[in-house]
Amino acid sequence: MIDFSLTLSRGYSGWPPTADRDQNRSLGRRAYTHPVALDLTAFRSALASLRKAVTRSQAEPTDDEVRDSVIQRFEYTYELAWKTLKRYLAQEGVSEVTTFSQRDLYREAAARGLLEDPVVWFGYQMARNETSHTYNADKAREVHARAVVFCDDAGKLLAELEGRLDD
Repeated sequence: MIDFSLTLSRGYSGWPPTADRDQNRSLGRRAYTHPVALDLTAFRSALASLRKAVTRSQAEPTDDEVRDSVIQRFEYTYELAWKTLKRYLAQEGVSEVTTFSQRDLYREAAARGLLEDPVVWFGYQMARNETSHTYNADKAREVHARAVVFCDDAGKLLAELEGRLDD
């Protein structure tokens, strides 16, 4: 007869209990036995939404509400872009990616041919940070201008990821 008391008393939810699973749980991490395919759906959708807002803002350049819409969509598209990039690099076996700053992440991505210029992405990071700490009309115009350029670079990143994941 199998003694299940150890698994129940130690809080295991999976069978068989393993040292690796125990270590992951003690560190507060979920244990995955199979890699999960990277899903680009959210990033793709956010980028499409940002492109739509950018197109509208170019047709209505004096509309502050449309400009603010671009900024908000830039914020969440930027967040999805760098987090997707981080997940991709982790999936590719870059184990130290969990300790990378965003700047290190962009440097690594550029070294692997995912981004053309990491310094440009440093600027997007600064623009994103500015949107959450200050707000005035001049800053809004600056961030809007960066968001327009970001659209193209994010599109290149998405295309590169899609190309690599299709292989």
